[in-house]
Amino acid sequence: LRKEGANIALEDASAEDNDALRLLTAVQLRERLRNLRLSVSGYKGELLQRLRDNSSSEAEDAEVAGGSAKEDLHGSVKLDLKQRLKELGLPTSGYKGELLQRLHSHLEEVAAERAAAAEAEKAATAAAEAA
Repeated sequence: LRKEGANIALEDASAEDNDALRLLTAVQLRERLRNLRLSVSGYKGELLQRLRDNSSSEAEDAEVAGGSAKEDLHGSVKLDLKQRLKELGLPTSGYKGELLQRLHSHLEEVAAERAAAAEAEKAATAAAEAA
């Protein structure tokens, strides 16, 4: 029953996402497609379908990346991205796409490190309880 409930919740979320996508302009849809490195050609209906077809992989990528990486950095101004990179001690040179990639990569690394640390702590706690 839990699995069925989860599937229903996912379907509801997908329906909400589809409604939100339909409200976007073709320019906004193309921007999202560019961010996913997908083709931006075609009419609005084709763009919508392409986003829907690839939305599950984008959600999985965001899930893997962790909380802070889920931020919508693509709407950021280049100067803001440079500031964030500078604060993190990362290089600030390059085009906006390169800055985005650098920041996303860093955030994914941090999320992976946190997940590994949490797993190690969990294992240590389990070992201590067993002893």
